[in-house]
Amino acid sequence: MDSSIASEFSTPPQHGRLSRRETTATIASRDWQEQNILSLDGGGIRGYWTLLVLEKLMEYIGERERLEEEQGSTADLHSFLPNPEPANVTQCNIDPNTSVRYTAAVKFLPCHYFDFICGSSTGSLIAIMLSRFRMTVKDCLCEYENMSNQIFGRPRLLSQRNALIPGWTKYSASRMEKAFKKVTTRRCNQADRNELDSERGNEPGFKTIKGTCSITKGGSGSERSLYLLRSYDHQNTSDKTLEETYPILNFDLAESMSIWQVARAATAAPFYFKELVFRPNGENSRVSYSDGGFGQTNNPTEVAIEEINLLHREGNLGVILSIGTAKADNKRGGSGARAHIEQAFETATNPKVVHHNVAKRRYPHYWRLNDESGLYISLDDWRPSYFTRQPGHRTISVIRERFSEWMQRADVVRMLDTCAAELVSRRRKRAQHEHLWERFATGISQFQCRNRECSQNDDYFAHRGTFDKHWENEHSQSEDAEKLREPMVTLWEYQARP
Repeated sequence: MDSSIASEFSTPPQHGRLSRRETTATIASRDWQEQNILSLDGGGIRGYWTLLVLEKLMEYIGERERLEEEQGSTADLHSFLPNPEPANVTQCNIDPNTSVRYTAAVKFLPCHYFDFICGSSTGSLIAIMLSRFRMTVKDCLCEYENMSNQIFGRPRLLSQRNALIPGWTKYSASRMEKAFKKVTTRRCNQADRNELDSERGNEPGFKTIKGTCSITKGGSGSERSLYLLRSYDHQNTSDKTLEETYPILNFDLAESMSIWQVARAATAAPFYFKELVFRPNGENSRVSYSDGGFGQTNNPTEVAIEEINLLHREGNLGVILSIGTAKADNKRGGSGARAHIEQAFETATNPKVVHHNVAKRRYPHYWRLNDESGLYISLDDWRPSYFTRQPGHRTISVIRERFSEWMQRADVVRMLDTCAAELVSRRRKRAQHEHLWERFATGISQFQCRNRECSQNDDYFAHRGTFDKHWENEHSQSEDAEKLREPMVTLWEYQARP
C-alpha cells in the first residue's frame, strides 16, 4: 500500500526519512485518495480460473484504453503511459501477429489499476505475483501452470490411498518452497536478483511500496487467530472498536518474512501442506502459520475493505473487485476418511457469505466476478492428458471450457465492460499527475539528492516534483547544477527473459 501517495507524505515509501517540508504536503485530489481494491479468493488449482478472469478484464481494459486514446494516434498503448514502457516487462514470447487478447494481457498490468491486492490461500500467490513482482497476467498464467506441475503433479503415495496418518500431509512442503523460490528468482527486481546471486545470497523481503497482503492463521499451541501478512506498515491509530468488526488485529511494521515464506504460510492448507514455523516481527516465541482461507476469509473482500477504512479513513474506497475461483457448492465423488475431510474443507471455504455481506452495503463500484454454478474440481485436481500425459492438461481444458461458457452470459460481459471503463477512467485521471504517476507506475521508491554535502542528502523525496523544488532552491545556481539535476532513484527493473 503506497500510503504516501494515497493520503499524505508523512512516512517514507520504503526506508529512510522524508524532509520536514514534505511531512505536511497533502494530496487533495480524489484521484489518489480513493483506493482501488482487488480481492482474490482461495481455491487451489481453481486459481487458474481467477487468472482467466483477470486476463479477460485486461482485454476489456485494453479496448477501453484504445477508445480513450486520441483518434488517429499510432501510439503503442500500454498502462505505463504517459511514461515509457520499461524493458522486459514480460518474459513471454510475443508474436507481432498475436491476438489483441494476448497483447492486452502483457501490455496492461493490474498493479496500475489497483492500489491494494489482497489474497487468501492461492489467491495470495496471485496477489504476490501481480503486486510484489508487478507481473502481467499472461506471465502469471505461465508461472501458475509451472508451480502446479511441480507441487500437485506428485502427491505422496500414502495420501493417494486415503491414509489418515497424524501429521502426514498430502503434498511435500519443501516442493512448494522450491517452486516459489524459483518464481522469486525469476521475477524479483533485478537489484534483488543481483543481491540473491551475490556471496551474501540475501533473499528478497516481502516489504514493498505496493499494497499486498495475505490472510493466514497464526499462533502457538492451541491459541490461533487470523493474521494478515502485509507488505506495508500498518500501525493502527484508530479509536474504532475492532474486536466485533475486524477479525484481524495484528498491527505492526511490514512483514519481515521473505517472499517465499509468505507464499508458504498463506497456502499451508490443513492436510495438504504442513504449517510454516516462523518468528514474527518483535516476537520472542515461534509461531506456526497455516492457510487462513478456512472459513469466511477464503473470500478476503471484507477484510480488505476494513483494512482500507483503517488506513485511509472511511469514504475513500474506489473500485472494489472481488474475483472467485468458480467453486461449486458441493464436492462430488470420493470415499474414505481423507475424502470426507476434503469435502468438509470445501464446505468451510464457501465465499458466498462475504459476497452477500458486501453487496448489502451497496458500494457504487463493487463487482463480484464468479461462476456461481461452479466447477467440480477439488483444490489439487491436476489431471494429466489422456494421451500425452501432459501434467494438468485435462484440468486446464475443463476450466477453460467452463470459463468460455460463463463468458457467453450478457451480465458477465456487462460487468467486465463497466468495471474496465471505471478502472481506465481512474488510471487516466491519475496519470495527469505526472510526478505521482511516474512513481506509482514505474515502481520508483526513492528520490535522493546526488550532492553528498547537501543538508538533505540523507532525505528521500516523495516524488520527482518535490525533488525538483529542492534542486531549484538549493542547487540550480551552483557550478554543478546540471550534474545534480537528476536525482538518484531506487526503481523497479524487470529481469530479462532467461
